[in-house]
Amino acid sequence: MLTSHRYVDGAAVLTVSGAIDSPASARELDRLLGRHGDGGDRLVLDMVEVTALGPAALAALAGAASRIEYRGGLVIVIGERHDVVLRAVEKAQLLAILRLFDSVEHALAAAAPRL
Repeated sequence: MLTSHRYVDGAAVLTVSGAIDSPASARELDRLLGRHGDGGDRLVLDMVEVTALGPAALAALAGAASRIEYRGGLVIVIGERHDVVLRAVEKAQLLAILRLFDSVEHALAAAAPRL
């Protein structure tokens, strides 16, 4: 798993790529989500380049989504292909918990502060 982050319009955009299908990579994802999401920033997770997503990673995503929901929550970018991440989220029955978007722009709009 490779990661990078940047700030756009007051939101942290965390990009992850590669396989997140081992317990070690899931722990790393959870640590990253905690560092960026628990700091008060709105969080956009760009997962367009994720090639595999295991059960432990899905649990980390669900946990992060519930922890930061009050600030606009965790929004996830899966791109237009919608294949790997969407299939894993559907199989785990997490569509009601995880907010998925096709672009960073749409995710940023969804994570914008509510007035």
